[in-house]
Amino acid sequence: MPHMPRSSRITHMTAVLPAQSPHARATAPLVPNVSQRFLLHNVSWESYESLLADLAEEHVFLAFDNGTLELMSPLPKHDRAGALLARLIHAYTEVRGIPIATFGRTTWRKKSIARGLEADECFYIRNETAVRGREDIDLSKDPPPDLAIEIDITRYDLNKQQIYAALGVGELWRFEDDKLVVRKLEADGKYVKVDISPNLPELPLGQVQKFMDTRHGTGETQWVLAFRKWVQEQFPQ
Repeated sequence: MPHMPRSSRITHMTAVLPAQSPHARATAPLVPNVSQRFLLHNVSWESYESLLADLAEEHVFLAFDNGTLELMSPLPKHDRAGALLARLIHAYTEVRGIPIATFGRTTWRKKSIARGLEADECFYIRNETAVRGREDIDLSKDPPPDLAIEIDITRYDLNKQQIYAALGVGELWRFEDDKLVVRKLEADGKYVKVDISPNLPELPLGQVQKFMDTRHGTGETQWVLAFRKWVQEQFPQ
């Protein structure tokens, strides 16, 4: 395929979907000057996987829920918030010596339930030993990530929380309107809001919020160093 601007390429890719899935139907155009989104219905699993391959090198997130496909090209604000939350988790676990496995924006999908998405950031913590040194995770036989970060800047059309729950992600950090909300997956398959992280129970979530509130006031390196210093003072060796 010849090179073309990202928005044009997304439009082209969605245009070819009907050939693979005759009943695919778009219900929302790309939105200029905000996160670009496109929603399609009646998309086959094969078309979803084909798009994942075609857009592997593009900065596009795909979420799939039983035939409904959402494509989204995030804004810098979206990416930055997720990356900074991840840096706080990295700093905390490094200072505390907590083993984690970082999988960033890996695509998580299960054909058996016809659902899939890319997390903004995700980690194995409780199940770190199960995936240590591996890059071939298969959710049909391996555990899902223990913790995922989802940045909701533009209000998704798909219920991504429902997809995370179906995939079995035990803890979801949702950052919306500059507020962090942490949810735990219950036995009934639904998330409930919690005040203590199931995977990082000694990390005060209020302190994470305080640091996110100050993320624009200093350089990123200094900001992370200040958080590391706070962790070291709270948990002296």
